[in-house]
Amino acid sequence: MSNDNYKRPKNTITDMVQNQEDIEELLKDYQEVDPENVSFIPLNTQIRYLIYDKNKKKELFRYGGTLQMIHDQYLVVAGKEKKTFSVQRYVRNSKGIVIYKTRIFQKIDKVKNALEQSTEIIKEQYHLLNEQKNELDIIKKKLKYIEKNMK
Repeated sequence: MSNDNYKRPKNTITDMVQNQEDIEELLKDYQEVDPENVSFIPLNTQIRYLIYDKNKKKELFRYGGTLQMIHDQYLVVAGKEKKTFSVQRYVRNSKGIVIYKTRIFQKIDKVKNALEQSTEIIKEQYHLLNEQKNELDIIKKKLKYIEKNMK
């Protein structure tokens, strides 16, 4: 451990946000990454994660930080004041068998989110334009019919 005179409080901020409602709120701007795709997360991406506590037999939320390095067995993350720490990717039982894969969540990029929203709007507008085109085609056919019958 580092010698920075840090004294851990009895209850940390992280300890106080372990209920489902708080966790969902803290992860609303994050998307879960499939364990097989963790290696593709760009470095310097903001991540949060859920670990499994074998003693408490439950998942625990962690604020995470900025991804610095990806290893087969762990991630290196920079937290507050750029201090780095490792995040184990797997929890194993006493026989070394993986019993849990750490759930990693990456921050949804605002630009990507805006692009997805714009794409959705464009799809809706394209659909609307097609409907209007079909209506115009029907009106043109009716107009031709009327013109033909007026002669």
